[in-house]
Amino acid sequence: MSNAKQTSKKNTIILGDIERLNHLLKDELQQVYKQYFPRRTIPQVKQLMVAEIAYHIQSQQLGSIDKVTQDRLHVCKQQFLIHSVISSKVSAQSSTEIKRPVKTRPRVSNQLNDGTVLKRQFNGRVYEVLVRIENGKTIFLFQNNSYRSLSKIAEEITGSHWSGPRFFGLVKLKSSTQSKRDAKAS
Repeated sequence: MSNAKQTSKKNTIILGDIERLNHLLKDELQQVYKQYFPRRTIPQVKQLMVAEIAYHIQSQQLGSIDKVTQDRLHVCKQQFLIHSVISSKVSAQSSTEIKRPVKTRPRVSNQLNDGTVLKRQFNGRVYEVLVRIENGKTIFLFQNNSYRSLSKIAEEITGSHWSGPRFFGLVKLKSSTQSKRDAKAS
């Protein structure tokens, strides 16, 4: 059998496997997801589960993509999740409610770019937060929930109060010698 025929047959099998995923119930799909990704949190959106399983099937059969492309896809996934969360919250609000823009003082979160992924390892586990800028406001997406504060996320991760920017390494502490120099200059 020629390489072209083998590739065509392989692609047909892969497409059949992926098509079957679309017809599974959410509970069945979650079981399949657990088989492929036993350590990951199961996405609540069926489309994301199908997409991740389909990608895994394709990469096993045809080879994977480079790290840069994987990182870009991960950011797109996080943006999709944020958009889904925000859209559902916006539609739940009253349509007559009008919000005026609120001026805020500059903070560390205002210096972050839209789409930035913050990573922090804590107790042997890596946590990721996606930064979104929506209508001039910074929103953080963590585990399918949106937050206005990194400190709330840090508290959820650690179980105790933390400065969110400090927890994610966005604020540098002054060295003791720098602090002494600043005190002498005053």
